[in-house]
Amino acid sequence: MGVGLSMAKGGAVIPYPETLPNLLTWFRYNTKQSGNSGGKTLNHNLVDGEKIIKWENYGSEEGYLGNVAADAPKFEIDDNTLEFSANSRFFNLFNDAGAEKTFEFAGAFTLIMRVRFTTTTNDAMFGHNNVDFFRLTNSKSFRTKIGGTNQNNFTEDSDEIDSGVGAPYYCIVFTRNGAEDTFVRVDGGEYNNKLWGGAGVQDTDTCTVSNIGCQADNVQEMGGNVKDVLIYENYLSTTEMSDMYTFLNAQG
Repeated sequence: MGVGLSMAKGGAVIPYPETLPNLLTWFRYNTKQSGNSGGKTLNHNLVDGEKIIKWENYGSEEGYLGNVAADAPKFEIDDNTLEFSANSRFFNLFNDAGAEKTFEFAGAFTLIMRVRFTTTTNDAMFGHNNVDFFRLTNSKSFRTKIGGTNQNNFTEDSDEIDSGVGAPYYCIVFTRNGAEDTFVRVDGGEYNNKLWGGAGVQDTDTCTVSNIGCQADNVQEMGGNVKDVLIYENYLSTTEMSDMYTFLNAQG
C-alpha cells in the first residue's frame, strides 16, 4: 500500500476504502452528486444552496442516495459538503432502478459518517422506520436501537461532541463484530479513534438501514455538514479504522 493509502490493481489505483472487504456503499466527498438545478460535481457547476437530489455510490455496488428537492440536503460551496438540517433534510437509499432499498445485517457491520454537527439533540445519522437507528442524543451520548425494543446508550461523563461554527469534522462509527458486540468510535478534533462510552454493548438483533440523516422519513433529522458516508458488511479492525481516517481526511 503506497502513498495516499491506495493500491494499484490491474493498472488502476484503488482508493483505500475499496481495498477492505464487503464495502457495500461509499458516498464519497464531493463526488457523483447531482442538484435539482442541473448542477453536478462532475461538471463543477453546483451552486451554493442547490438541493442535492442524487448522490451516487462511488464503489462497485449499485445504488444511490436521493430525495425530492423539498427534503434534500443543500450543497455548501464553502467546503463542498452537503448541509443537512434538523428540519426535513435527509436521504433515502435507492437501487439503480429507482426503487427504495434497505441493508439488513444479521452479523457484523460498520457504518461511518464524516460530519460536522450543527446541532446535538437527537440527530440521527442512520435509521429505518423508527425500528433501527443510530443517533447523537446530546453532546455526550449516542443512542442505538437495532430491531426489537432495546435501546443502548454510549455516554461519556465529560468528553463532548462539538458543534456549530468552528467545530471539527468527526468520523463517527457504529460497528458490530462477529461476537455481536456493538461499539461507537469517534475520530476528529481532540479524539483519536476514541471508544465512546468506554465499552461495547452486545446486541444480536438484525440491523436495518434505509435512511441517511434521519431516524425515519421526517423524524429526528440530523443537523450537520456531511463529507462521506460508508457502509460495510464487515467489522473493521482498529488498524483498518485508523487508516480509514487518514485516507478520508486527506480528501479535504
